Amino acid sequence: MEVNFLCPPHCGPWLEKELAALGITVSQRAGRLIAGEGELAAIYRACLYSRVAARILVPIAEGPAHSDETLMQTLTDIDWAGQMIDGDSLAIDFRGTGGWINHSRFGRQRVKDGIVDSLRAAGREHPPLKPEAPDLLVFAHFDGQRIRLYRDLGAGPLHQRGYRKQAGGAPIKENLAAALLMAAGWPEHEHLLDPFCGSGTLVIEAALMKGGIAPGLYRRRWGFRGWPAHEAAEWQRQKSHARSELEQLDLSDCRLAGYDHDPAAITAARANAAAAGLEDWLIFTRREMAELKAPPGTESGLVISNPPYGERLEEREDLPALFTLLGERLRGPLKGWRYALLATEPDLLRHTGLDRRREYRFRNGPLDCKLVELWPPPPREGRDMENRLLKNLKHLRRWARREETDAFRVYDADIPEFALAVDCYGEHALVQEYAPPREIPADKAERRLAAGVAAVARALEIPGENIHLRTRRPQKGREQYTRLGNRGLELTVQEGPARFIVNLSDYTDSGLFLDHRPVRRWIRERAEGQRFLNLFAYTATATVHAALGGAAHTTSVDLNRNYLAWGQRNLALNGFDGDNHAFVRADCLEWLKQQKQQWDLILLDPPTFSNSSRMDDTLDIQRDHPALIRHALQVLAPGGLLIFSCNRRDFRLQLDDDGLQVQDMTARSIPEDFKRNQRIHHCWFISKAEKV
Repeated sequence: MEVNFLCPPHCGPWLEKELAALGITVSQRAGRLIAGEGELAAIYRACLYSRVAARILVPIAEGPAHSDETLMQTLTDIDWAGQMIDGDSLAIDFRGTGGWINHSRFGRQRVKDGIVDSLRAAGREHPPLKPEAPDLLVFAHFDGQRIRLYRDLGAGPLHQRGYRKQAGGAPIKENLAAALLMAAGWPEHEHLLDPFCGSGTLVIEAALMKGGIAPGLYRRRWGFRGWPAHEAAEWQRQKSHARSELEQLDLSDCRLAGYDHDPAAITAARANAAAAGLEDWLIFTRREMAELKAPPGTESGLVISNPPYGERLEEREDLPALFTLLGERLRGPLKGWRYALLATEPDLLRHTGLDRRREYRFRNGPLDCKLVELWPPPPREGRDMENRLLKNLKHLRRWARREETDAFRVYDADIPEFALAVDCYGEHALVQEYAPPREIPADKAERRLAAGVAAVARALEIPGENIHLRTRRPQKGREQYTRLGNRGLELTVQEGPARFIVNLSDYTDSGLFLDHRPVRRWIRERAEGQRFLNLFAYTATATVHAALGGAAHTTSVDLNRNYLAWGQRNLALNGFDGDNHAFVRADCLEWLKQQKQQWDLILLDPPTFSNSSRMDDTLDIQRDHPALIRHALQVLAPGGLLIFSCNRRDFRLQLDDDGLQVQDMTARSIPEDFKRNQRIHHCWFISKAEKV
């Protein structure tokens, strides 16, 4: 018997695979349509067990339709009375336009009219029209010249299994979920986890596949009524067999889990699992991404998910941080699992620090997407970088102990193929990827990044979740003040007698500029009894060193409220209260113009560029540094010292005042762990010449 199957876009290979197992012989493939032949029992099995099919269609007739007259003749020549029981309801699903039919609604109306005319000619009444749940759903395909008419055996889309009582936000269709699982190699894996489970579709479909349960068993309506080929006894036999499999289901050796941060999603997933009779076998738990770990009693399996894709702009801006955190958890507590993620923007997956290996095209509603399999790269791909890290660590760890610091740079693009900077923060590492050159293909750059991240884990002997990935690029506009997330992963690190809070999750930088370590030491050594001014104070780490050096008073000025609060916490961590330590939120240049008091020791360390909304104008350090220095010198007490620093690589100091003493301290200000990058910053000591 001839039978046709429709499937979601790009799902044909997975549908063919299951049709072969169900006893259907495929005879033709045309996009989403797969034609085949099978015995009636095989067609019934396909109705019950096909997980990927969107519709199962048996031909009724076809004929010319190049005009209204030929269409109506084709329709009225069909024995519609033989396809319907008197009183049955009718619906038409019309697909295709062209020629004289330019709208599917018009085509649907004309097909309905032709069927009604045929029934009336046979002495039948006008059938009731029931678009939502008809007894006979006629699927009509029009190509501009001919029309093909089919009986829809499912009486509607087969992805509507019947168990999903609550949908949640942006759910994927059940048959697409099944195709994704097949592409990812399920059910060969032992366990499964969906960290963004939503209403639980992927987990439930995985359970049905693992247990061999017929998804069609949950459907309440079928399109067999009035079908001349229907054999009720055979259909009941097939259903009884499927029902017995569900009753005997045992998934006790398999852990199938879904996590989500939204409690409403977990409630929906549990309700859907109960409707499918699977509540005893599935784990649905509210869990934040930072808490992601393997289900109890598992060491490996398949992680598969449809992560958020960001419908609104502000959501899309949060996605890099989300995928970075996801990568940390996959490389850490879920190390050894296989990973497959559905992505509308596969480039986001680079933030996981894993290697993209295989990709499959799919379409989720209106969105083109890919199911991407992620793999930890083999060790040989990062061996050169690992060896360089080990070589650097052998020297730098001894040096760091002498410096009494556990925060230092261990690698800075030492090997051109691995354009990364690696900073150690205790038992954690911050890996910053420099934007790759345009001539490097994106897939090659991603593979090197993944290999580099894996090399860091091996060389530093730290778990994957302790490696935090950033992509560094020239910052524009207000990006230097933009948070990347709100996870709040904070650590305390040591720098000589000082302790600092660093944040490895929420900002481009950690809160501690490691290359300024000697500058901070100089400030501590000169601070006793001094009035210290910290301009563009950031997190006030230099202020902490001034306080530890015995400064009489400190003033820290910055435009960013979060950084000032961070600086106050740093001071408190080192045992200093606010009595002698002022924090001012202001535009440094405008604030300096208004000051009458003086300071003995000043640090001026401005950003390369800024156009914060609280500034009256933009700051360009090459253009504006003479004015900044001039105004800073106006508040510098006689005999005082101004330390000016800048991290613009091509910066040129331009001072016209002959009455200044200027000493280039750049070479001496580069710490041991940054010797490989002599252009990391510039530094000068500037003071007023003593009058004779």
